[in-house]
Amino acid sequence: MEIQINEKPNGFVEVVQKGVLGMSVTTVIPPDRMELRNIMKDPLGNEVRLTHSREAHWQTAHSHIGIKEHYTVLYGWIAIATMVGKNNFKIDFIVSQPNSLARRTLDTKESHNVFLPKGAVISVTKEGVPVPNKQGDDWYDDKALDGLLREVTLESLMAKANNDGIQLEREFPTPKLPESTPREILKFL
Repeated sequence: MEIQINEKPNGFVEVVQKGVLGMSVTTVIPPDRMELRNIMKDPLGNEVRLTHSREAHWQTAHSHIGIKEHYTVLYGWIAIATMVGKNNFKIDFIVSQPNSLARRTLDTKESHNVFLPKGAVISVTKEGVPVPNKQGDDWYDDKALDGLLREVTLESLMAKANNDGIQLEREFPTPKLPESTPREILKFL
């Protein structure tokens, strides 16, 4: 198996493992080390993303022009904030349940941000044809939504969920990384 390490100028680290039949797994480690993202791609470009939250946090608010995102909570829960008008947002909770999938689809152009508690695991499947920005990605930051969410904490989310009649755990046991995890990934954690 070939392993390639890419340290990006923005602080992200990508460890790419190329396997047989054109399959690859890319582990993305953000500068804050709050999560691990594993992106599995086949030779046709189809991909599945798994994200494991190492600490409770908001991701970065954004939208996509040509891509829908399908969020599936595999373990724990997430809060998804979406813009309502220009100066408001709403929060929906997606909570995993035994023997069923907890899903939410975000349409193209739907500005959003995702909060993951510690230990949550999600899968994100992307559907559509990307419309690249100047950096070549179908990713459009939403600084306004990030600003609105600055004061929204784990505690305030727990209180909102409780008021909505939803019981949430603060965090979930964090599984150990498999012993087969390449040392090239471990050195960045």
